[in-house]
Amino acid sequence: MWGKNDNGKCWALVALDGICCRKTECGLNLKEPRQWNIPLLGKQLWDLENKRESLWTKWMHEYYFKGKSIWDYKVHHDCRWHFKRLMKIRDKLKGGVQNRQWQANAGKSYTARSGYIWLRGVKEKYSPARIIWSKFSLPKHSFISCLAWKNRLLAAQRLEKMNLVVTDNSCALCQKAVDSKQHLFFRCEYAQQLINEMKAWLGIRKDIKKLRVHDLLAVWISKKPVRHQVLYASLNAVIYSIWRERNAIRVERRHRIRRQKLKL
Repeated sequence: MWGKNDNGKCWALVALDGICCRKTECGLNLKEPRQWNIPLLGKQLWDLENKRESLWTKWMHEYYFKGKSIWDYKVHHDCRWHFKRLMKIRDKLKGGVQNRQWQANAGKSYTARSGYIWLRGVKEKYSPARIIWSKFSLPKHSFISCLAWKNRLLAAQRLEKMNLVVTDNSCALCQKAVDSKQHLFFRCEYAQQLINEMKAWLGIRKDIKKLRVHDLLAVWISKKPVRHQVLYASLNAVIYSIWRERNAIRVERRHRIRRQKLKL
């Protein structure tokens, strides 16, 4: 998803901030490396505050703090570089401290996890996240579904918006419209056929012209939560199958054109 090609450029499908968040926020539940480093170093601050038994802690209190709390200590200009950096991290975490106690973890002792959650804050939940990350879905299905919901799949219409040259922008499946997210997953005849087969397999008789998750839920959900997961996994599988077939046709067409040029 990230990196560089021979020219030093690369298109990232999703920004780093977009995946370094919880799955309920449609991320990959990864931690942002630079921000994660702050609460990890924050553990050293609490070792100093609690005067953990170590030679380094004793030396820091004897040389710098001299009986003062680390939260009230004022950094002098002649302090060493690594100590100044540690005090900058203290200033970033100071907002979660009251009466020398870490308040961001319900009054419990400080942990790197609680520090990271406090730093990043609470973000709004992404409503399709429970569909995308269904426990019944295969990881590759969930991944492609996540890109589709975020409109990050490289369909021809999106490539044109990125000012990239597209020789053929028609739908690879039906050849009747422009290759776009809306057409590929909602209006294409091939997509509708897959959706109808999925509805028949799930026992849904209501005619739904578009892939509306809430309509599907309304006619099929029962009190059993397992039905939710089966439906979510089926939707992800349909999205993945459509995108895989579309790519397979485009790759085969590209190879056929190249073979024709070689013969000429």
